[in-house]
Amino acid sequence: MIDWSELKPYQNDKYRSFEELCYQIAKGLHGEKGRFTSVDDSGGGDGVEFYLTFPNGDQWGWQAKFYHPQEHLSESGRKRSITNSLKRACEIHPHLKKWFLCTPTNFTPDEQKWFDNTLHQSISENIEIEHWGDSDFNNWLSEPRFSGKLHYFFGELELDINWFKRQLHKQMAGVGDKFDSSLHTETNADAEIHALLGNKAFVHQITEWIEELEEKLPDLKEAIDDLKRPILYIEWDEVEQSKVIEAAESLQDALVNMKAQLKQARDLLSEKALSEVQSVDWKSTLDQLHKTFDAYRKIGWESGTSKMECTVEKEYEDQVLRHARGVVHHPDSLVANLLDKFFPSVIWQLELIKESDLHVLGDAGIGKTHIACNICDDRLKNGLPALFVRGSLFTTEQPIETQLRNILDIPRPIVGTTFCKHYQRLPKHTIPVFR
Repeated sequence: MIDWSELKPYQNDKYRSFEELCYQIAKGLHGEKGRFTSVDDSGGGDGVEFYLTFPNGDQWGWQAKFYHPQEHLSESGRKRSITNSLKRACEIHPHLKKWFLCTPTNFTPDEQKWFDNTLHQSISENIEIEHWGDSDFNNWLSEPRFSGKLHYFFGELELDINWFKRQLHKQMAGVGDKFDSSLHTETNADAEIHALLGNKAFVHQITEWIEELEEKLPDLKEAIDDLKRPILYIEWDEVEQSKVIEAAESLQDALVNMKAQLKQARDLLSEKALSEVQSVDWKSTLDQLHKTFDAYRKIGWESGTSKMECTVEKEYEDQVLRHARGVVHHPDSLVANLLDKFFPSVIWQLELIKESDLHVLGDAGIGKTHIACNICDDRLKNGLPALFVRGSLFTTEQPIETQLRNILDIPRPIVGTTFCKHYQRLPKHTIPVFR
């Protein structure tokens, strides 16, 4: 989280520094839409610190109020000051369409209600107003496109992608010939790492699972259609037959639902929505599929072959009934193959995405260092952070925290919880790899 008390003064003024931060964020978000103009408010100001002019002449304006450390709008005159700024902006900028108020804190519910209703009603112009608060700034300053802003405005260590690349380059210099990216071959360990991270490779794996299911579903539909057709030399009560068909269609629906969930997981991972996929209870989904499967097998016996009568001569009965049993149990035999071989592996890998760590164990020379280097190298090439630290570098009796700081060249003031605070700003996909 941003510590606003650490905001560096700009020209000996923290208020000016906050205005400059707002300007750089706004330009980073909307710079391609038009021309930004800063306002010198030494002469009284015009209700905005800077404004954006669109090609058609419309304007957006930003007003910055650095209310810190006293944060609330209830402090003397603040609501009046904000209202005057908005009115002044409307007066000076007749083409103003949107006005932003920037503060270093989030509004309380009462403050938000005042902003949305009372403040808006203080002007006659049809202008949209929007508040930027602490949560917004925290979110933007964690994005790669605003890399460097935290260090520039707050003097904080910033764990951007270039920092991670430098760390990997330094660590790999000590690896020697244990890693050569051109020689890498995917292993089961790689597959588990991909699942844990929910990365592009795992998205591709889910796509393959979906395609495999899509290949099986037409066979199941054909088997259900066979249940609906008359079976030669067999008399089958329509009520009992309907029970079997209904149970088979429920089994089909369960597989279609599983395919839909896999598609949703794939799409969410493609959008980097890792936490939403982690919240899915895949084991319960598989349990429900097993229950539907068991229900079909039970009904297939109770309302299937046990309720059929053969109309052929006795010497051919076994052959006819064997064929009838094949028709009834064809749907569950198709699904049984999926439950025995396909779904256990799928669900196990999907559940891995919920894990916070993965241990790769083995004798010397088996390739542990190579795998760790490869996954870090691959992620950094794709613009995602990763950290590789060789275990051989932890050589003293000093606390792990102190040794880690020294290995990573972390400045002495940036230690302990402070370092963790910076690390927590990183995306959920970040992986520290310790060896």
